[in-house]
Amino acid sequence: MFQQRHFEAIAQMMQETHPGAHLDAVMNLSARQWYATRAAMVNLFLRHNSRFDVARFERACMPGANVRSRKAA
Repeated sequence: MFQQRHFEAIAQMMQETHPGAHLDAVMNLSARQWYATRAAMVNLFLRHNSRFDVARFERACMPGANVRSRKAA
């Protein structure tokens, strides 16, 4: 079962593999693959956790986002 720490670790990996904001997401293969991968993960996580926050995860995948849990101290 996926836990919050798993979602956070995956979001961190997505940040590290982001193709870059300067690339054209429509024409660039790397960018299209990155967004397709993120969408596939969202679908998987929703199947396993109906309370999964899609918008929060998508924001967390973007470079520079804070992926640490709000509960973490």
